[in-house]
Amino acid sequence: MGDYVLRNWNHPNAGRRSDLRDILTSYVSAREKYNDEVKEHFAIRTSDAATWFNDRINQFQSVAANYVKTPNAHTGWLTGEIAAWLLRPYSDQMGKDATMPFPPNRIGAKRKAPWNVIVPKCVSAVLFALAGALIAACYSFFSPTAGYAVLALCGILFARRYVQMRDFKKERAKVLRLWRKVYHLHDEVERGTYNSREIIRLFRRIEDDDVLLPSIFLSVIALAEPKVG
Repeated sequence: MGDYVLRNWNHPNAGRRSDLRDILTSYVSAREKYNDEVKEHFAIRTSDAATWFNDRINQFQSVAANYVKTPNAHTGWLTGEIAAWLLRPYSDQMGKDATMPFPPNRIGAKRKAPWNVIVPKCVSAVLFALAGALIAACYSFFSPTAGYAVLALCGILFARRYVQMRDFKKERAKVLRLWRKVYHLHDEVERGTYNSREIIRLFRRIEDDDVLLPSIFLSVIALAEPKVG
């Protein structure tokens, strides 16, 4: 799309065309790298994946900072594009967190779907079966007291797992609520039918919920002419 804009923008100012070409090149490069590699890193939850996302966020923010400082490159279309892609990694990451089926410290929870559901459930079933067998063995081969003691220990273990899952679901519900706000903000900017003042207001409201979004977004979206969606 960037090449299309360059071929059809016949501005007589060669310097302006050069500035636009430089910004478009860096923007398209960042976008294509994200699209080409995101599936590989999005399917897993590892430190490498987190590092990759941070690198992509920094790359888009670098493009945005250069864009803000290059008035010759400012166009309505490019302003919306860069603003939307500043939010895209955040929206994707929060969407992933909002749909995780189990806490990340559960065995298999970081695997690719559907194994991130199958493995934790199988582990839970195995633990339950082992606990039952251990209780029965202690009761039968040692004494009822030993059986009751193991029963109490297993009860504590499963109670902790229950509390952990309950707290995880509460946090996931919170992330889901915040993700919907970020997704809505990103969607409004991406579609291009937005009012820049309204977008800034939505951005501020999301920040009030302790969601850390890139501050450079405000500098970019402020370049847009108000448009009624």
